[in-house]
Amino acid sequence: MEAYRETRALDRPAALVRAAFEEDARFTADTDIDAGAGSTDAATSRWVARRGPYRTTAELDATTGELQVNVALPDEYAPGAVVLLVAVAAALALGAPAWTFLPALWGGAVLTLLPVGQLLVGPLPDTPGARTVDRGLTATTLAPYAATALALFGTLRGTLSPLLAAAPVTVLTAIGAGAYLLAGTDRRVTALDVPLSGLLAPLVAATNLLVGGALLRDARSPTLAVGLAGALALVLAALFVAYCHLALRRFRAARLAPVARRYRALAAAGYGALTLVLAGSVGLGSLAVVTGRPVPVVPSRAALRTALGGDPAVAGFTLLLVAPLAFLAVGWGAHLAGSVGGRLAAFARSEPLDAAARDTGDGVPDAFPVPVRVVSTDQPLVRPVAVAGLWRGVLVGRPVVETLAADELRAVVAHEAHHLDGRDLTAAAAAALAGLGFGGRNALLAFYDYAAAEQAADEHAARAVGPDATVRALRRLEALQARGAGAAVADGSGRIAPSTSRVRAVRSVLRAPYDLFFGRVLLDAAHRPVDERVRHLREEC
Repeated sequence: MEAYRETRALDRPAALVRAAFEEDARFTADTDIDAGAGSTDAATSRWVARRGPYRTTAELDATTGELQVNVALPDEYAPGAVVLLVAVAAALALGAPAWTFLPALWGGAVLTLLPVGQLLVGPLPDTPGARTVDRGLTATTLAPYAATALALFGTLRGTLSPLLAAAPVTVLTAIGAGAYLLAGTDRRVTALDVPLSGLLAPLVAATNLLVGGALLRDARSPTLAVGLAGALALVLAALFVAYCHLALRRFRAARLAPVARRYRALAAAGYGALTLVLAGSVGLGSLAVVTGRPVPVVPSRAALRTALGGDPAVAGFTLLLVAPLAFLAVGWGAHLAGSVGGRLAAFARSEPLDAAARDTGDGVPDAFPVPVRVVSTDQPLVRPVAVAGLWRGVLVGRPVVETLAADELRAVVAHEAHHLDGRDLTAAAAAALAGLGFGGRNALLAFYDYAAAEQAADEHAARAVGPDATVRALRRLEALQARGAGAAVADGSGRIAPSTSRVRAVRSVLRAPYDLFFGRVLLDAAHRPVDERVRHLREEC
């Protein structure tokens, strides 16, 4: 049964895409369908990979320049999902007791994760030059998700009011719809989709506290109530991480659509108000648990101690309820520590450019608008740094100094100096400091037009040094960055080992909340392709 399909258009020779499949140990040529699959002279090549219940088929048509991908699940999946949905709907209509929905709840969760699982690990190897033009989950994959949401409502409605029981169902629907739109369709995304993702963290935490408190309020079995609330918290935390991973992959692959300034300002005001309400609710709820202050819609400390048996258990359970916010808290601390520590370490390994570049030509150091230091690293580092009045300048890696000509280096420094003179670093620092309370640094940076700031910095460098030198600098930096990208880990045959692929997949999923809310996804999107930047400089300067 087809669960997912996509079409990719090739932007490079088909032979290079063939090589990516042939070097991936997960895929084998489908000789039963096409005896010439995998050969360099075949017009059509087909590969198959089996991972658990999935069967991924990739067919490359060199004539049309298209790569067709299909991910299939066992034939029993579709009828099982439909039967489950019908059974849950019938049980709700007949007023079945709450406990009868628990098997359907977990059955639906398992069937839901099957089609989503292949999206998390990715159906294809890395194939540069293959541009996705159409993709989507099939309609059958939505049936078990709907059954899961209805089963959750049926489980909770015996304890909660209909309004409170509908709250976690609403969260599940929001996460599912967001994942479907971002990963299963080709809808154009904007930077403002990042703060929308950031709203899920306090929304999930607030829902968990609400449901936990309602379950424990009149629970005949506190242990069962804690178990239900804990199971819900685990499911929502797992879906939150999965959603972050899918969203991150989409943001990295997509060309973010521009947003008008007036809409960004209006969205920023609404986002700030809603985030404060959600975060304040979670804060008050957590405080009520810690201090033991009775609040009807929050789990009481006494009830939790009765069910869990001690303060450490109470603290652990409370942390589970607010797990998405814990992801944000850990990411916020790691980002601040890494940002400050990384800059201090880079500064400690640097030396003034006038000593490091003495042979580049007379007067070169004096031509820079800000101090420049060369960092002892093999990476093509270029980073503006402003440290609260202590030092303000640009750090560059040694390969940059050794590769760029004097005028090209001046253009690079002029570009970064424009960021220092503007509000760009101030905006980034303010977003980093306030990121914990507002869904992460990127959730705030999304309201700042970094693409326009990058374009303005390019234009400033072209005016200060000249468009030709700026264009050459962009080209040389692009080559340096491509050279430093590194090679994939492979086994002795040169093929990517399956174990390496699995480790990478797990690591990328676990890192997804940090990378989405504190990584470089928006900053990378703000840097347009070099060809586009060069074209703009040629036209404007």
